[in-house]
Amino acid sequence: LSEVVQWLLRIVGEVVEFQNKAWGAIAEGMGGCVHLESSVEIERSREDLEGGDAILTHLEFLTKDKACPNQTGIVQDAHVLTAKTIETAISIRKWIIFYHHTRNNRERIKSIEEAYSQRPTEPLQIPAKYNSIFGTIQQEAITEYVCLLLTHAQQVLPMNWNEIQSECDCRKALEQMSSRYFLLKDEEKAAVLSDAFAWSERAKDLFQSDSPDREQAKKIDFKAIEALYKESQSLKKGKSKTRLVRSISLLLQTTVDLSVSTFAKQQISLRFGEIEQQVVESYTKGSIWCKKANIIIRALRHYGNVNAHLSSSISSKVNNMVDLKLIDDLVKEHEESIFNFPENSAILSRVSNDANAWVRTCLHLLPESSASFLDPKNLLNSLQEHIAQRPKGIVMFPSRQLVSEWVDLLDWYCQCSLSLDVLRTCHETKVSPEGEMTEDSSILLQIVNTNGQVETLLRKGIEIISAPPSIASASDSRSFQMNITTLAESIKLDCAETTTPISLAKIRLCWHSTTLLCALESHDHNLEHRGVLFVLKLFLWKHEALSILSKVGKNSSQRGKNNVVPSLEEAKSALDLLNSLPDSFENLSKKDNLLASVYSTKYSPLYELISDSEQVSKDVSHVLDEMNSPNLFITNEYIEVASAMLRSARSRIKAVNDHGLGIDSSKTSAVEKCIRDFNWLKTAFDCPVLRDTKYSSSRRGVNTSDSSFEAFSLDEKRISLSAILQMYEKAPPRCRSEGSLAMLDSEMKSMFDRTSAIKDQISQWQAEVQTYIPRALRLSKRRINKARSMTDEECDIVSESELRKFLQHPLLRYISMPEEEVIQDALAFTMSMAERMAVIFGRDHHGKDVDRSCIPQYASLLGETGEFYLYRVIHSPEYLELKAELEGMESYANSLPVRTLDKETYSWITKVVKWIESVANAVVVPATNESNLDKSYISLSDSIDIINKGQLVFLGLPDESKKYLLDHRLSVSVRSSTGKFHVKNCKGGSNHSIGCTVLKWIAFCYNGLRNDLASTEFWTKRVDAALKPPNYTAELRTFLEEARDHLVISPDDVVLDNLISSISNCSPATSDVDTPVSSDTGPVFVHNLLMHYNADRETQS
Repeated sequence: LSEVVQWLLRIVGEVVEFQNKAWGAIAEGMGGCVHLESSVEIERSREDLEGGDAILTHLEFLTKDKACPNQTGIVQDAHVLTAKTIETAISIRKWIIFYHHTRNNRERIKSIEEAYSQRPTEPLQIPAKYNSIFGTIQQEAITEYVCLLLTHAQQVLPMNWNEIQSECDCRKALEQMSSRYFLLKDEEKAAVLSDAFAWSERAKDLFQSDSPDREQAKKIDFKAIEALYKESQSLKKGKSKTRLVRSISLLLQTTVDLSVSTFAKQQISLRFGEIEQQVVESYTKGSIWCKKANIIIRALRHYGNVNAHLSSSISSKVNNMVDLKLIDDLVKEHEESIFNFPENSAILSRVSNDANAWVRTCLHLLPESSASFLDPKNLLNSLQEHIAQRPKGIVMFPSRQLVSEWVDLLDWYCQCSLSLDVLRTCHETKVSPEGEMTEDSSILLQIVNTNGQVETLLRKGIEIISAPPSIASASDSRSFQMNITTLAESIKLDCAETTTPISLAKIRLCWHSTTLLCALESHDHNLEHRGVLFVLKLFLWKHEALSILSKVGKNSSQRGKNNVVPSLEEAKSALDLLNSLPDSFENLSKKDNLLASVYSTKYSPLYELISDSEQVSKDVSHVLDEMNSPNLFITNEYIEVASAMLRSARSRIKAVNDHGLGIDSSKTSAVEKCIRDFNWLKTAFDCPVLRDTKYSSSRRGVNTSDSSFEAFSLDEKRISLSAILQMYEKAPPRCRSEGSLAMLDSEMKSMFDRTSAIKDQISQWQAEVQTYIPRALRLSKRRINKARSMTDEECDIVSESELRKFLQHPLLRYISMPEEEVIQDALAFTMSMAERMAVIFGRDHHGKDVDRSCIPQYASLLGETGEFYLYRVIHSPEYLELKAELEGMESYANSLPVRTLDKETYSWITKVVKWIESVANAVVVPATNESNLDKSYISLSDSIDIINKGQLVFLGLPDESKKYLLDHRLSVSVRSSTGKFHVKNCKGGSNHSIGCTVLKWIAFCYNGLRNDLASTEFWTKRVDAALKPPNYTAELRTFLEEARDHLVISPDDVVLDNLISSISNCSPATSDVDTPVSSDTGPVFVHNLLMHYNADRETQS
């Protein structure tokens, strides 16, 4: 108890302490002064205004204290402080803060209206000991002061803006409105409009000033235009200096800002629209120019242009180089505009002047025409020095690549001139007195091999050397230049692999390049020793001639990378060049030993090679012309001779290609083609089926009375189907040619037509066979008709005569078909099955135990004497012999790949035998006390299932099998309406064959089983009616005796149990009543039951 008391005392102390502290803070808030920040130069929200008051912050902190009670407690005392009391004090403190704010600042009337709507309305009673000098009267004074401000604001008339026509009018209006204690929207609008008037005056002065300074400058600094543009955008948003001064330290009002902004846009558009549009257009144009200039200067600095004042802060983004025309256009645009960009314009002007000066100097170095004097070495040095001084980062003409091509051209020419001077010096020290080739290799060739630079220069300038000269010369032969051009085409590909040649096509794309080349040719023509280009042309010819001789007779590894055999046409072109030299060459060669050494006359090996190759070419052409002659007499002997001639021609071509000059590849291809044609024709002549007049008409050029054509042995080996198909598929293209006069083409087309006819007959034979034998589709990998695979059920039934017809087809005398063996096996098995079927249906059965008794009249499995007819059938000698015959035929049926009448009938009889076996297996022979019937029976569920299966078997007899059995004088029919199965003998048939006898008895059993099922169903219906009260024991015992003596199909076990239970439970009084029991037995009873059952069904219907 003492601990509880101490706890209560501590809690009470905390509450009392919180009450004193809270009431003290409230009293301080009600009576303390308010300190607001006076240095705020921006607008702020009311939360920011109230956030600077320490007393308000303290009161808000007290609401979160744990000791602050949420309720007033049990004792209703006005001096007990709660959370609601503190919240009231907070709202009053906020109202006091706003009051002091309005006294220190001219607040917007909109903010005053919002604060008045949120003023506190509940008074706060402070205890006497916490009484402050501020009470209810001061709170009402604040409210009266605010109401007075609102009343004065409502009495102010709206501003008439049409009277305001200048900045002076705005200033006067602002002075009048400055005397009020609050700020209206019209005052803020007037402040913005005043600044707008001042802005328009400055803009007009800038664009329309007539001062001497304006005329002298003639341009406007873009920074002034930019400042005007930014100020206009600020004015449109309602932001002006005059308004900013009047709205310092006021509360934010977005609605007022939006209204002032809309007013400013309307007034500026209405009053200063023209000058504003001029400022916007000027700023837009200047900004675009400045942006382009900055991009160009940034790119130039990136590429290191010295005139662009390299900056330490270069953009990391890689820009494309700048076109000189773009720089010139910007400089010109700056000159024509009214703006002034001092820094950027100066940079662009320097860059433009430097680049244009470089272009003029570069083009001045080039010759003005082809007749201009040209010093290649000095021009090369000048261009090399000038290209090093090219301004960086600028795209201009001529481009660096083009100048580099000029330098390469001049450098190549100077190196060629220097190399030829070195060769002349070496040649004068090593040449023989005659100036001719010594032994197998010339001194010139030795010099060239020593100094490999000549060949490199030759490859590099191959296009210039081989091109016709741009300056016509009287001593130049046109045919000589044509031969040079033809000769150069053969080595251009080789040159492209070893070095990059100077592109003549690129030179001709530019007028300056073409002029330079023409001037170079003119300079070369005026040289003393006929010039460098002419000597290089001779070196080109010399190089090709020696190359031909060096490659002849060598293997593929020694011919070089391309492994190309020198052709006859190349060698003839090289010799033709010697006969087309200019007329002045003989005089020039006398003055220059180097030219005389190049022009050597000892080329007898080349002449011999050309002669041998031309002879082989003529012989091959003669052979080909003979093969295409229209007067050929084509026989087997001629085919052998022609093949030998063609093989000989091919050998000679190969020998020439290996050890001489290459023959035209078209002749080689023609020879190979003729060899393949004659090989195919020989194969066709050796094919017997193509020689048989039954399949091919008489051929031109063949004596049909010849014994070798007509008389051929039938024992001759047959060809396979794949050989015929391969011959058809690999027939040469000329077999399908039309309108050719050559006898070879005509004969080959004739043979191909016969092959096509044989192929069509094969297709027809296979299509007929595949209709009956689906398995044969998998025997041949090369089938003409890609027919889909078929199952046995989809195939047609084939007869024995049709199978014999297939085997007797004349095609099989010459062609071995993959389906032939299958048809032979099918025919053998069909004949064997036909013999067995004749035994089953065509011959009477003779034996000591033959049962030839008549079939009972009433169909039931139970006889009149109680005999079970099912056992009489399955144990009969005829049935056992039929099963033996069927088992003997099983191997034939499984091996027979086709559907025949015997096979289909055998399959149906097998199903029938299996069905009767299933009936025998369903018979139940109960042991003692196992069944209520005490006899053999068939269950009700098994009998229904057996009858349904039997119906499928008997109704599934194919029509072809019905006709087949009818040929054996046996009529088998199934009536779909009644479901009964009938087997009858026809006149002339075997009445006592095992097939006829067994089928008759099986039909009897099937029909009897159906009758027995109907009897059981009718008996069950009668029992259900008898079990309803009143029932009599004698009548119920009669039903039980009927089921025991006459029903083969057992009734449902539930029905029998109910029947026996009812008999046991009947009263003794009724047990002595005698009820007559039916004396009918066996089939007669079943027949009577069926009569009653049918009559009952007719009554119900």
